[in-house]
Amino acid sequence: MAALLIPIRLSAMRETSDVLAARTQKFLTLAPRQERVRVLALGTSLLWAATPPALNPPLPDIAVMRLTKGDLSLGPLRAVIDSLEHTPPDVLVLEANLLYPPNADTIMQEARHSLAKIVTDTVSVPMEYIGLAGLVVPPLLIDQTVPFACKSLRPAALHQQMTKLITQQNSLLADAGVDASLRDSLLRLTRRGVHIVVLELRRSDALEMHIAVEKQRWLERWHSALPPGPSVSYLTSPVFQDALYCDGRHMNDAGARRFAPWWTAQLQQLARGH
Repeated sequence: MAALLIPIRLSAMRETSDVLAARTQKFLTLAPRQERVRVLALGTSLLWAATPPALNPPLPDIAVMRLTKGDLSLGPLRAVIDSLEHTPPDVLVLEANLLYPPNADTIMQEARHSLAKIVTDTVSVPMEYIGLAGLVVPPLLIDQTVPFACKSLRPAALHQQMTKLITQQNSLLADAGVDASLRDSLLRLTRRGVHIVVLELRRSDALEMHIAVEKQRWLERWHSALPPGPSVSYLTSPVFQDALYCDGRHMNDAGARRFAPWWTAQLQQLARGH
């Protein structure tokens, strides 16, 4: 099954990557540098949930484009990074979760989505009938205009999920190295005048407190490879109450409303530096 999924996944990623890169270049071209500071923000579903369109009104002199995907690691967003060497933004915000190296879990999750999408696009038989209902996962390219559907979990289900996540996250963080190719790409962008911002979006304390040690060690590896300075910043979102998360990870509506003024202030401060 895995061998069959890999070619499908690669084909879907290439198509998605081309769309993302073209969309990004169009944004950068239509937002002239002399008129507005161009901010490109790349992230996972954490950024999607934290920045619903309704809470992110246009800002004077700042043009912001946000692109998010469902899983850890860059995946098809890597093509966006590569395209920036042609037309760079003024500020590139990169959610820290995208710095994770791809692993078997994220690859298979994206592959399952690709297969499920092909089936649903070409076959009219219900997914349940052919046994593929469980293969549908969040899309590679999330529609940027749609709010995140935050599904709250019952306490027992939440506890079970968090226990599993803590084990997975600690294992992944312990093994995660620094992608030298990505680091080199980011350093080249800084030499083009781009300000790189690595954004750590904190999840609930119920999760963060149990992965803090391994997470800090991993971030220190990135600090060494991509040192903070005039062209590189590391930001951490505020600590919010666990009640502001729907599933321990993604902000609910109340959490997004609390996040919005902080996010706006960070964008304005970054813009003042240009």
